[in-house]
Amino acid sequence: MKILLTVLLIATSLALLVMWRRQQALRREAWIRSFEFPHGLFAPLRERHADLSLKDCQLVAHALRQFFLAHLHSGRKYVSMPSQIADELWHEFILHTRNYEVFCHKAFGRFMHHTPAVTLAGGRGRATPGCAAASGSRAATRTSTRASPRGCRCCSRSTRS
Repeated sequence: MKILLTVLLIATSLALLVMWRRQQALRREAWIRSFEFPHGLFAPLRERHADLSLKDCQLVAHALRQFFLAHLHSGRKYVSMPSQIADELWHEFILHTRNYEVFCHKAFGRFMHHTPAVTLAGGRGRATPGCAAASGSRAATRTSTRASPRGCRCCSRSTRS
């Protein structure tokens, strides 16, 4: 009888833990999807890339969100950046330190540091820093090529591992 109660208690505890983690993941995903990027985030990007329209910047922000979602769903492992321009937007976001810190803690439960793909790849290849080929990662985000108007040429091709 004691063994049965112990097993039942453990099973119930595990079920509650699984449900809690699932709810937490759903809350984090909702936070990433609904987060409003800081005002003025696109301005430095548009200064460096005069041909980017507001719509282009919104597509780049969507690609960055997809990157954050892929990172969350990967178990917070390294995931390749969808494009160089999305990486540039991430750099701008990091400069809004308070907003970025709050975003990270609510989205991932901890601060997400930026590590350049060139560092992760050990300098291999001639790919653009921040691109999937430079990182050597199998994980990729599902973004359209329209979301990366200035994406890396090597990443526009299919990358197989």
